[in-house]
Amino acid sequence: MSKNDDKGSIFSKPQNTKSKKYGETLLLPKTNFPLRADAVNREHLFRDRCTKDLYSWQLKNNSNRLFILHDGPPYANGNLHIELKALSELKNVDKSSLPPMQIRSTARKCALSTIEIQKSEFMSWAIMGDWDNPYKTLDKEYEVRQLKLFHEMVKKDISSNVGYIYRQNKPVYWSPSSRTALAEAELEYQNDHKSRSVYVKFPLVKSSLNLPNFNDADVYIMIWTTTPWTLPANRAVAINSQTEYSIVSPIFDSEFSQRKDYYIVANKRIDALQKIIGSELSIKATFE
Repeated sequence: MSKNDDKGSIFSKPQNTKSKKYGETLLLPKTNFPLRADAVNREHLFRDRCTKDLYSWQLKNNSNRLFILHDGPPYANGNLHIELKALSELKNVDKSSLPPMQIRSTARKCALSTIEIQKSEFMSWAIMGDWDNPYKTLDKEYEVRQLKLFHEMVKKDISSNVGYIYRQNKPVYWSPSSRTALAEAELEYQNDHKSRSVYVKFPLVKSSLNLPNFNDADVYIMIWTTTPWTLPANRAVAINSQTEYSIVSPIFDSEFSQRKDYYIVANKRIDALQKIIGSELSIKATFE
């Protein structure tokens, strides 16, 4: 297209080249879109279409495999991103004396009203979804399905005699700054952190090991840890049945050699331990 041929052009020619108005000297694109969104008057015209109609249309017209993003529902405890308390409606009532069923009833009432608030706020963001048929974790049908699935997971497998559900101790991560428990996914680690470590000797009080008799000295198991704050809760020291261990003692002057003590140490760690304590170690016995 030549410079003088504007047929089919999407740009507007300057209407008055002699005009002193700057806007009339610009080559601007032609569009039917208004300059302003006018959301106050126009948003309601397409909100229902975006939040309801398009979602069902996609389900019906999707020719590919259905992709499900497993994203849990938001907590029904207030407006989006604002925390509320389920028992705030009870105000001056002594909450410690409330019967459990009244607490559940109040919490359910608060959750149901909050779901409607959050639903309307999501729809105001033009979020698509089956808003007329949402699933709620407090629905009886949902709870029944969860219990049935839990029952299947508890069942013991014939081959292993162990189900997917079992009882075991698990650490609970605690945030001192926010004073609340943390999920494992919420933990953030400082990559350049250097952990302080300690070596600790545990007296051998009771053991199933076949050890020689050392009547003239005490026997200890040497351990190394970077979490010394867990030591008060320690109940036992475990050893690896596939690892070789030795009973050792220092053979020249050091703070370790002032007493006739013997230490159980993994064979692979003897050299490292000699450098740390500054004393050569004499091997008295070896075992697995």
